[in-house]
Amino acid sequence: MGWPVLSTALARLTKNCPSAHAVLGRAEKIDRFLSYYTQGPIKPRLVCYESLFQKRMPASVETVPSLRLARAEELELVAPIHAQTAFAESGVNPLEVDPGGFRQRCARRIQQGRVWVALEDGQVKFKADIVTDTANVIYLEGVYVSASHRGNGYGARCMNQVTNHLLERTESVCLLVNQTNSAAQACFRRAGYQFREYYDTLTSGSRR
Repeated sequence: MGWPVLSTALARLTKNCPSAHAVLGRAEKIDRFLSYYTQGPIKPRLVCYESLFQKRMPASVETVPSLRLARAEELELVAPIHAQTAFAESGVNPLEVDPGGFRQRCARRIQQGRVWVALEDGQVKFKADIVTDTANVIYLEGVYVSASHRGNGYGARCMNQVTNHLLERTESVCLLVNQTNSAAQACFRRAGYQFREYYDTLTSGSRR
C-alpha cells in the first residue's frame, strides 16, 4: 500500500475521530496528508512548523546543583508551567479544557521519573519532560526556562546536564522546536543539539 493511499485513509480516519487532537510527521508527508485532509468542510485549527533537533554525544558541562527529578508534592508548581508551554504551541490551555485529566497526566509523569526541574526559592526556573523513552531515542517536550534566566546560558547548562544523564541509557536525545522560536533554537544549539529535519504538527479541535 503506497503513501498516497495511506494518507487518504489516515485523513479520513482523522476527520471521523472526534478525539483526534494532533497529527505529527515529517514536513513532506504532512503536506501530502494535508492535501487530503482539507478536501471538505473540516480544516485543521492550527498548523505548526517545527524543526527536529538531536544530540548523540555527551559533553562536559557546568552543572546546575538544583537540577533534579520533580517530586510528587511539586505537581502544582509543574502543571501550570507545562500548561503554559502547551498553550504557547497549540493555543489551548489544558488546565482550562481538562484540568483534572491534565493534572493526572502531569502527576503520572512525575511519578514515572519523566520530569526534570530546577527550583530556586520555591519557583521553577527550568523544566523538561520526557515524552518517549527507548534505547534508541528519548524525546523531550515542554522545555521551559524562566524569563529571569533566559539569555545567560542557564537553559543550555540545564539541557546539557539532563541530556548527559539521558545519554547514559539511549543513543540520542531529540526534541521539536517551533521554527519561529529563535531563542529556543539558539539555546538548544548552545547545548550541542543539531538540526536534523523539518516536521509539521496539525492540531484539530476548538479553542475551548
